[in-house]
Amino acid sequence: MKAHRHRRHKAAKKPRFHTQKEGNVTHLKLIEAINLGKSNRIAEAQKVLRRVLKDNPENIQALQEQARNYMKLGKDTKAEAALKIVLKHSPEDYEALRLLGISLRRQGKTDEAITALRQAIGLKYKEPDAYYSLGNLLRKKGDTDGALVQYYAALAQKEDFTPALKAIALTKTFTRRDHDFERLAQYDDILASTQYTPIEKIDISYALGKVYADIGETDESFKHYERANTLKRKSYYRYNIKRDLKQITGIAEY
Repeated sequence: MKAHRHRRHKAAKKPRFHTQKEGNVTHLKLIEAINLGKSNRIAEAQKVLRRVLKDNPENIQALQEQARNYMKLGKDTKAEAALKIVLKHSPEDYEALRLLGISLRRQGKTDEAITALRQAIGLKYKEPDAYYSLGNLLRKKGDTDGALVQYYAALAQKEDFTPALKAIALTKTFTRRDHDFERLAQYDDILASTQYTPIEKIDISYALGKVYADIGETDESFKHYERANTLKRKSYYRYNIKRDLKQITGIAEY
């Protein structure tokens, strides 16, 4: 008579949860990817993000950073797809809406872009960036008055937000009676301050150059334009001329 062998039953597979250690590793990978992106090492950053998303395909921060990198590479359709996943899970994510607005604009989807940016403003009205981006879109559509409203709204949140100051100067023609003349001229103080970056000082110098050109003060205008060009040369390796050209043509940076 054969002895009965006891069969070993395989234990049911338990659901796997991420441990605190794994969470810390993910966090470190995200920091690594962000730093790589800031250093313009986009391919390396995307590689790290793909590893994060392989373990967690719906990691909001990883998807958002991946979208930002796609935008730097000019791959706006891929950026849009990533951002829509973010918004599916977090529909009130200000930064995702702001980036989506810019990505849509770059694809020529201006009306959709305006909708996204208006949503962003509704969520985080104290941030000047979304107002500024929306102003650029309205300006591109020919709505100069609407654009100026948004630029002024950006300044209401941050009175020394230099991209908006420059945009106002480029959008309207100034006169000596213009209440904005005194308001903009006082930003001469920014140029003497050490707390502003070279790019911010370049923005202000161009803005003031345009303002003084409008009111016919050629020498004063030339002085500001010359300062802008000098600052450009001194910060050549840090200065991004594409950003400057995009601002002049009414296109927002991300």
